[in-house]
Amino acid sequence: MCGENLVRQEGATPCLLPPGDLEIIFCSERETRYKPHEDHVDFLMRYLNIDKSALFALTKVGGGNLLPGEIVFTQAIDIEYDDDDEEIEKKRYKIDDSPFMELRFKQAHGEYWVGLDNLSTSEHARLLLDLAITKAKETCKQKLTLLLIDGLLFNLDQRNFEVILNVLTESDFQTALSLPPYREADVLDRGAGEVSLKKFAYLEAWRLAILKRSEP
Repeated sequence: MCGENLVRQEGATPCLLPPGDLEIIFCSERETRYKPHEDHVDFLMRYLNIDKSALFALTKVGGGNLLPGEIVFTQAIDIEYDDDDEEIEKKRYKIDDSPFMELRFKQAHGEYWVGLDNLSTSEHARLLLDLAITKAKETCKQKLTLLLIDGLLFNLDQRNFEVILNVLTESDFQTALSLPPYREADVLDRGAGEVSLKKFAYLEAWRLAILKRSEP
């Protein structure tokens, strides 16, 4: 960051595009909305911008520090009822008639597997963030990595927001994130016409940049 702008430089030379040895991972809330043709494998491949083999390798690690647990993929099962109110299990298929593969998650020390769509709003956000962080951790072993997070933090309470900032601080990649409006009172000091981060230990490694909305 340079002031309120995100700039790219190779040494002292400005660069229009990211250099080849820099990976930018952009996680946006807008990218977490399913498309009609997608199952969970398709969705996560798009969200993480990786292929299927990389997705399976990444999810084999399971959940991370935000939501520890195990991940598996299995064909989704829909429950229907017959005329006698007896349950009937039916395998779910995508619109192209191929199997609809569902991500199922079991929290550490938990007993039950829960489908991705049945997680709470906070759990869903934390799991998606964990997957992006895991990708960033693997990517930064080979090249400089910048993780950009926009919107996915909006569903986290103050405790989980503090946890993710600590997790990101301890990582070897760089991070820039948008601050949820309702977390501003927790982390910002507004005095004498200036805005700054509060003097909390978990905020010491972070720097505040105030971006102005561009004129249309």
